[in-house]
Amino acid sequence: MVSPGSCTTLLESAAQVNPVPLEPITARISFEDAQEEPENKRFYFEPQSFSVNTCLEPADDFADIAKAMIIEFRQLQQQISQTLDSQAYADTLYYLTARFFSRFGTPWSSEVSVFDHTRVRLATQCSGSSDDFPFLLVKGDVSGIQDFIYSVSDNLSSQVGEGTHRAKKLRGRSFYISLLTDTIADALVHRMGLQEPHVLYCGGGHFTILAPNEPSVVDALEEMRRKINTFFLNSFQLRLTLVLDYVEAPGTIADNFSEAYNLLEQKIARSKKQKALDLLDSFDRVFDHYRYREKAGAQERLFRNIGGSLPRGCLLVQVFDAAHLTSVDSATVVRFAELDIQWIILEDKGSLTALLEELDGKRKRVFTLGEPELFLDPLDSAVDAGVRDVAFGFKFFGIFAPRSGQHSGCGGVCDFETLAVMGRDADSYPMLSVMRLDVDNLGAIFSFGLSDPDKKTSLYHVATLSRELILFFCHHVNRVAEKYSCYVTYSGGDDAFIVGSWINVIEFARELYEDFRSFSCENPSLTFSAGIVQCNSHYPILQAGYDAGTKESEAKNHDFSSDRQQTRKNAVSVFDRVVHWGVLIEQLRFAERCYELFDRDSTTKSYSRSLLHRILSQMVNAIKESGDVDLSKLQVAVSRLTWVFARSPNGITNKRLVDFDHDKLSAVERLKVDFARRVIEGNGLDLVNYYSIITSYLLLRTRKRD
Repeated sequence: MVSPGSCTTLLESAAQVNPVPLEPITARISFEDAQEEPENKRFYFEPQSFSVNTCLEPADDFADIAKAMIIEFRQLQQQISQTLDSQAYADTLYYLTARFFSRFGTPWSSEVSVFDHTRVRLATQCSGSSDDFPFLLVKGDVSGIQDFIYSVSDNLSSQVGEGTHRAKKLRGRSFYISLLTDTIADALVHRMGLQEPHVLYCGGGHFTILAPNEPSVVDALEEMRRKINTFFLNSFQLRLTLVLDYVEAPGTIADNFSEAYNLLEQKIARSKKQKALDLLDSFDRVFDHYRYREKAGAQERLFRNIGGSLPRGCLLVQVFDAAHLTSVDSATVVRFAELDIQWIILEDKGSLTALLEELDGKRKRVFTLGEPELFLDPLDSAVDAGVRDVAFGFKFFGIFAPRSGQHSGCGGVCDFETLAVMGRDADSYPMLSVMRLDVDNLGAIFSFGLSDPDKKTSLYHVATLSRELILFFCHHVNRVAEKYSCYVTYSGGDDAFIVGSWINVIEFARELYEDFRSFSCENPSLTFSAGIVQCNSHYPILQAGYDAGTKESEAKNHDFSSDRQQTRKNAVSVFDRVVHWGVLIEQLRFAERCYELFDRDSTTKSYSRSLLHRILSQMVNAIKESGDVDLSKLQVAVSRLTWVFARSPNGITNKRLVDFDHDKLSAVERLKVDFARRVIEGNGLDLVNYYSIITSYLLLRTRKRD
């Protein structure tokens, strides 16, 4: 229905646009009832490809950078047009345009990149025969993902300490879901005769497609919905299901996306209550446990192989054919036979030429994993094999995992026991932290958070924001995880699950939040909340995932009624206390000051672990089962702690807290006075939260290995 030629014509035209510095779409997000409006500043993305860094002034040499990149784009475009056939050229050109034009704004809207403007034009150029509603807005939602990954009754509920297989299977399942979402979207687009630009968003188990409103398209959607859910029934006993629905959309959808999107969300919500309704005649197979057990063992081996090969994988090959291959015996193959698509994770680039020769005549695409600057490097293999029907691109997945011998480029994935001892202190106590996070109010953001004064939301803005979120959570998150040796179990378009040593995860969370603040231009309407739990290295990691999810929900739903800036969300639950991110970062800074002067060897008059235990126990005793503060018990706790401080070295009495010469005190004395003042002068829940987190951090940081 949509020819590759019509696709390439528009993509080639991207180089003719006069680019302007790109302003972050994240700064645009706003809600009418927001208690705090963004500061009146203009931010800009750095023009380098796929940077999430923002600045207050555009680059001085922006015009020179833009000119150089356009020249390079045209040179590469000319090269691939002469090397590849029409379909492969169209697919590759799509990624080439993303590579060069995702950080340049358009003259029509400096918040929309040239790439996103081009791909929306591509999606809307093919309309149906209906004058009033020429488009179909399609959404797919793979339901059951959380239970699929975390199911405690599954084989993956085994203890972490049983070895590296637990880590491999967990990440294998997560990556399988990512591939599954891409596969379903690609299969639908292929079946409807469309091109990749028609996929507006794909990630985190969801996808959105804009298609022409034609009877053949509707028939294809109905056929594929049953086909995919039959696959889920046969393979997973419907533990996974596809909720797929669509609405008719007017020709003005590019300028007013929210109306159709809100209607579609309502249909999806109703469809979720009637999952797999079209398979009622096959429901007897749900209870065929013997048949499923035969497949379960092979699936577990597949998940383990995926998890083990990902850190070593350099290329991901997609083949629009599910036939068994002979040239990939040593590679990991993920085959979706029912959808006629398979994926090959290649660990050796040298094997690509032989694979392409075997696949000659079949549509295929070769992707680099998170390396957009290098995605055309495998083109030489296609030339060597004399193959023209292969496309090249790049994909972002949150997949980083620390490896033994990581810096030497060898070794397998670290198991969780090894992660537990990878803290910043050589003798730190071995303990894991598990974090789950999720962007706040994302549905509301897409529904009306990007609206103009006429309450209309542009599809150009939605497409730009969708791609930016995938860039942050599927690409940038890997860089932060590598810095802190954290295990990215999964990270989709708006959420993540991270495992690492207890202190590394806290440091990871702090830096990711600060990076997200920069990425969002410090916009109070775009935030995320998280839950962090600590556990020893023998605790079932999937149960820890559930626990972290519970804490994440507590952070999202916590009511900060005393905080005038924000009453809910933009929060984190850590050490069983819920605070705003800014409060946590301030607490961590103070705790680190305390740690630097901590009395490890009893040779200085500093803090001791016994003092910290006293403070923590008094604070915990003042908390009710409901989580509220018992003010009468808190008053008793403060009185007792006042006595403790007065008797401690240096005699921090009330008089000294008021009447002292700060400059004459040593660093230790100044810190102790500050510490005591915060305890004695604090009040209510803020006081309990503040010192529960600080003392818990210090007690873990100073705890020695057994």
